[in-house]
Amino acid sequence: MLSLRKHPETDSWRPRAWSELSNCAVGVVFVGVVLIFQPYGLDQFLLPKFLVPLVGVPLILSLMIGTRVAVPEARRDAILVGLAFAFLAWSALAPVLNARNRTLHGIGALEVVLMAVFFAGAIGARKAGPRAELWLIRLLAAPALIVVPLAVAQGLGVDPLRLVFYLSSSRPGRWQVLTTLGNPTWTAELVVLSLPLMLVALKGVDRLRGVWLWAVGLVFSIAVAVTGSRGSLVGIVVAVVVCWRLGLVPKVNRPRWVALWSVIVVGVLVAVIGVGRMGELKPVTGRFGLWAAGMHLVRQEPVTGSGLDHTALILPEGLEPVVAGLDPQYHRWLPTVLVDRLDQDILQIAVERGLPAALLLVLMWSRAVLVSFRRFREKGSAVDGAVVAVLSVFFVLSLISAPLHTPATAALFWIVMGLAATGLGSSSPEEERDGGRRRMGAAVVGAVVATGIALVVVLPILRMNTIAGTAHRDLLRGRFKDASQALKPVPTSAPWLTGASIDRSRALVAGGGAAEALVILADAERWAASEWIWATRARALDQLGPREEARRELEAGLKILPRSPVLLEAWLELFPE
Repeated sequence: MLSLRKHPETDSWRPRAWSELSNCAVGVVFVGVVLIFQPYGLDQFLLPKFLVPLVGVPLILSLMIGTRVAVPEARRDAILVGLAFAFLAWSALAPVLNARNRTLHGIGALEVVLMAVFFAGAIGARKAGPRAELWLIRLLAAPALIVVPLAVAQGLGVDPLRLVFYLSSSRPGRWQVLTTLGNPTWTAELVVLSLPLMLVALKGVDRLRGVWLWAVGLVFSIAVAVTGSRGSLVGIVVAVVVCWRLGLVPKVNRPRWVALWSVIVVGVLVAVIGVGRMGELKPVTGRFGLWAAGMHLVRQEPVTGSGLDHTALILPEGLEPVVAGLDPQYHRWLPTVLVDRLDQDILQIAVERGLPAALLLVLMWSRAVLVSFRRFREKGSAVDGAVVAVLSVFFVLSLISAPLHTPATAALFWIVMGLAATGLGSSSPEEERDGGRRRMGAAVVGAVVATGIALVVVLPILRMNTIAGTAHRDLLRGRFKDASQALKPVPTSAPWLTGASIDRSRALVAGGGAAEALVILADAERWAASEWIWATRARALDQLGPREEARRELEAGLKILPRSPVLLEAWLELFPE
């Protein structure tokens, strides 16, 4: 039997647990996306991030359906909801017309569906009332409590993850700050975006709240500084300024001293840890080359785009005309490796989904900030203030990075967008009592379906992912036969793991199996482009005899990436004269 209690803020009756259960499911699944850890490389790392919402979606949907009868419709902004679903629908449907790899596009469409569920689930949070809304905010902020101290520890040279997973790393500097996200920039972006949420999550702290919040801001700033992410340093300034202007940062007795010491400490950390990074122009200039390539790709398919997740596949076509128009002395403006993102979210969305999708995104973004700010001014809701701050920081980061194409921050974006789309709701005692059995049934059905998906779909994929990571470690240790044998089932079972296919071809070439390696590389390049494909194919061709073909292969790669260390090393190895 459901227990009821009166909620002090809404003056309505609700079950103690069920009214917030679907919203807690959204938060818990998001926490899983952030904290799931794979210690081996980005290519083997990203897929498990999306497997977490794949399992959680049936549970969230079932709970949403079950609670719908108990929680009445809240005030939604019809324009924002319409823009969001129009953007999601266009993203999944229109680009398929030009997609070169329909399976690759299908994986991207699955990601779109998962984000739509996060969006709808967050709408349910505000329908359920302030208590459910606050619990969701606390869950969204919770991963930062793990990521931030871990990043600080790694930045100081102490990495608990290596002790737990028996890892060793040859990566220098800031690349040792991996935390659970696999990339220092992704770590920094999640930390920055979590700061406004943490301010709201600590709303209930009365004793020394100002000191607590300033301490949180200081530690978060330190975590961002050790990652060396310059864009995130700008983002944290934007977050603090917006939160300050909205009144989310409480006043302290001596604010000047707090601000002064904060600036001094952060300044010292940035100077000591990130001074080299502050003056490093290579990543900045490389972005210019990526953006120029992206503009060329937009002109190819301006309306429908080229297909979801296709940037990694078609980027060479965008870079080639850019390189052709540059004098060799200006090659420093080009990236040194092929990547799967353009480090500019709106541009990449235009490339993969077309200009209409980019326009819908900008309109949706603007509407969400406007609606949330208006609601904040009318009611003074701290959650609405946090939504304004988070979306403002998202916009700044999206101009110079790709938070919408990173699993954890993409999920956070759509949850916050759902909060922006809906006002607070309330429910009556009769509606709560009538919906109890349906909620219970929906939860059971969702749990059963989620468990089935985990057993049938997710676990085999995770197994392939683990095999790929272990084999990559064997390859780096020179155990080529072991790596090749371990990776044998991966191209068939998980062909999207391009890095695993490249690793197997490298192991085969090292062991004298050049002919088989060429077949694997031909399959791998249907999923993504990589300088490793050019370099490994050149070594295989050289091993089989036609050195001129090997030369042409490397020349083709160097035409697009004239500064690639991988290609230059292969060239010096095969053609030292």
